[in-house]
Amino acid sequence: MATVTSVGSGNYNTGSTWDSGARPGSSDDVVIANGHDVTLVQDENANSLEVESGGTLTVSGGTHKITIDGENSSGFAANINGAIVESGGGKLQLQIETQATTTINIVPSSGNVHHLRLNHASADVHYSGNTTLTGNLNITLGTLNCSNSAGSFTVAGRTDIGPASGSADQATLTCGDATMSLGSGRTSSFALVVNQGGTFAGGSGTHTIGSIETKNNSNAKMTMTSGECTIDSENSGDNRAILVETNATFDNNDGTIKITHAGDTNIEFKSGTTSPKCPHNFTIDKSDNDVKTHGDLRIDNDLFIKIVDTSHSMRPSSASDTLTVIGDVTLNKGKLGASTNYTSAISFGSLTIDADGEYIATSGTTTITNKNSSNYMFDNNGTFTHNNGTVHFKADTSSGTWYAMDGASSATETEFYNISTERVRASGTEQYRFWVGGAGKHLTVLNNIDIGENTNVFSSNGSGNFKLLGNCYIRGTTGGLNLDNVTTVNMGTVTIESGGTLE
Repeated sequence: MATVTSVGSGNYNTGSTWDSGARPGSSDDVVIANGHDVTLVQDENANSLEVESGGTLTVSGGTHKITIDGENSSGFAANINGAIVESGGGKLQLQIETQATTTINIVPSSGNVHHLRLNHASADVHYSGNTTLTGNLNITLGTLNCSNSAGSFTVAGRTDIGPASGSADQATLTCGDATMSLGSGRTSSFALVVNQGGTFAGGSGTHTIGSIETKNNSNAKMTMTSGECTIDSENSGDNRAILVETNATFDNNDGTIKITHAGDTNIEFKSGTTSPKCPHNFTIDKSDNDVKTHGDLRIDNDLFIKIVDTSHSMRPSSASDTLTVIGDVTLNKGKLGASTNYTSAISFGSLTIDADGEYIATSGTTTITNKNSSNYMFDNNGTFTHNNGTVHFKADTSSGTWYAMDGASSATETEFYNISTERVRASGTEQYRFWVGGAGKHLTVLNNIDIGENTNVFSSNGSGNFKLLGNCYIRGTTGGLNLDNVTTVNMGTVTIESGGTLE
């Protein structure tokens, strides 16, 4: 093993360029010295590569690879402080096969490394400085370790992890707390692909990823960041921003996935509807067009929708698709659902519809099980389209008074088709109140209302109107309908079971 240093400008493969008088080999630590411009015209091998400050590595006439299988005495497999120049379509690819923990500094004074490939199972590669690849990152074998203390890590092209065969954890991208950008805006393919044998360990940093595919094998493993991951594009080939295949190993890591891609796009979590094989927090924050979901979708925590062009929606691809949101649903702008699509079971923790939001309900049943920070299960100041469906308020709690609904804004009615109520209670005597909240907030039920046990419905605090055009059923020993504070009441038939009350 020897250190081979440039003695002047010239081609990499010309002996007179180097102090050894010969083209460097795979066992040599290669140094391009200050003031020298060395031109790479073919693939080469080295133990390590250093481009000193003031030195230049020019890549000419195509994509050329330098394969590095060791490191220098300072612990660097590659240490590029000088310039990289691309000439005549030249692009630099570094392939790291170092069989140990090593460091790369690929932050040139100008220019960039184009492609980076890790290709040895024992390679444990760390980097220094805010690093940008203008091409692709391919981790076939080994580990790339990232952290904010080292700097941000950006890949303009595509990132592939894993050899696409064999056992788990052969190739790993460990993101740590680093700020990661992987294929932002890429459309020609998925920006991040986790293959069989590949592991994406998301860590806790802020991520921006063009689009994501996790392949159909349990040894294709993806754990999202526990922070926020912005998806800003899609694979235009199948119009998908996210595709998690059936047998993939996926973990949401209690993080947030945010869709910002302005065009129509699709998301698909084929891996299932059990935690954590699904989004934790899911946000749509985009200017235009729809987000279409494929298959049953569960969101472990909150769903937030903001589509500036409010004519567009998040909607299912099939009438039989279910949507379960364990936390709060907030429709800030735009729509959730479509009148020709949702027919299946939908479940929310709570539902808040802001002034520019609309919920187009399933023609089946929407079940609401919890309350938002203002204690409302349903808070409508926008548009609620009932789609001839049922809204079932099911308060799953053992104590406390809940307000099931804050009605539409002044001079606007919230118009339901069917309503049913239920409170699951382990002990205690409290009921929850279905409150038409505030003066001038009105409620119409076009068909039937079914009041279950432990519920006291329509105890209003203001001059709201209540219209029931169908039938009212008051069930059980603790079901009740209290209309004392409602200004106007219009009702059809009323059936009160033993123990039920109407006031």
